[in-house]
Amino acid sequence: MTDTADVERGAEQAAMVAALRGTTPKVYANGFGVGHTNTDAFVVFMTNGAPQSVLNLSFESLKTLSQELNGLIQSLETGLGTQFVTATQVESSMSKK
Repeated sequence: MTDTADVERGAEQAAMVAALRGTTPKVYANGFGVGHTNTDAFVVFMTNGAPQSVLNLSFESLKTLSQELNGLIQSLETGLGTQFVTATQVESSMSKK
């Protein structure tokens, strides 16, 4: 028996596949900046220091995204048997030399 949550997950996955295959704009970023107003948060995605796009999020969506990304990173690190470094860690290491 299929419950409502399974149907919703299936619909969400189908929408993600359609977005990846379709004409939905795609952005590559190798940097970003974050900030907030009194009501929302934003992420400015950059490529080689040049702004490419802005993502505006409610605080609730921001926290949910953070949790989802952390779960994804943990899954990848566990599966690959390695720990990813952050840009901050790379910058700190390079400045010591």
